[in-house]
Amino acid sequence: MIAGLFKPTPTQDLILEVLAARYRLGEDLWTFDSRHKTALRQLEEAGLVTLIHGTVYRTVRASLTERGVAESLTNVYTAPLFSDQWTNERKNNWPEVVRKAIKKAHKKFKETS
Repeated sequence: MIAGLFKPTPTQDLILEVLAARYRLGEDLWTFDSRHKTALRQLEEAGLVTLIHGTVYRTVRASLTERGVAESLTNVYTAPLFSDQWTNERKNNWPEVVRKAIKKAHKKFKETS
């Protein structure tokens, strides 16, 4: 996932995956339990995340830095909802109103891609 010299541990890789997924959905921050603070600090030292105090006791919030975004996200990712295979396999099981909304979103996504 990460180019360069930094090789994330499995925990760090999962943290980066969570933050990348949240970033794709428009969320800048995500809250983690403080038991992950060591892994998060190492990611911060590598310049991939920024840490902020959590709003709940024993939590820490993290967000991807510009470098973290560049190294964690690719241009080839397509959300499952906009995947032709996923949509075609499931569309017959949805109510008509849902099928119309998804078709409209899918068309808009294709136009902007």
